[in-house]
Amino acid sequence: MKIDLGDVLVTPFKILSEKWAILVPILIALAIQLILDVSVRFTGKRLWGIDVGMASFFVSIILEIVTYFLLAWQTILFKEYEEEDLSESFSKVSGKFIDVVIVAIVVGFLIGLGTLAFVIPGLILAIMLVYSPCAVVVKNMGASDAIKESFDFVFKRGNLVQTIVLLIFVFVVAFIPVVGSYISTFLIMLWIPYAYAKFSGE
Repeated sequence: MKIDLGDVLVTPFKILSEKWAILVPILIALAIQLILDVSVRFTGKRLWGIDVGMASFFVSIILEIVTYFLLAWQTILFKEYEEEDLSESFSKVSGKFIDVVIVAIVVGFLIGLGTLAFVIPGLILAIMLVYSPCAVVVKNMGASDAIKESFDFVFKRGNLVQTIVLLIFVFVVAFIPVVGSYISTFLIMLWIPYAYAKFSGE
């Protein structure tokens, strides 16, 4: 099923206006981002005074895992928003925690490697694999199958242009002074999970 951009851009906001509990993963993501920004402002370093090196590398991996976990949780909430059960949805995502961890590490590694190879390959991989954590929980897949499913959803099922449009919009919004990065995080946590939850059915 192809992504309907009009639906993705509008409907999630309507759902949030009726089901505020669905905001929980997004609010957690924004809170983490705020903590990071405050840390940088007051220490000049990445996180709580941790300087560049092995420690910050592991912190980055942990943050990547947390982000993917929140994306997966947000996807489940959109998939089952009529029930709106935070504890049950959290339990479902927790049951796939290992797969989410593997996806986060593998995708992060591939995008990082692609970015080192003249940037463009990294961007292509980021587009291709953006729905991987969503696939883990919606289709109850293992890590490797979820990565393949994200590729298929983007390329084989005709969602490349729509995904690029969403990500470009998120990227551009990030340049708004002061609040841009927060709006960008909010939108990607809103649109990507909803797009997959709604349109990933065959």
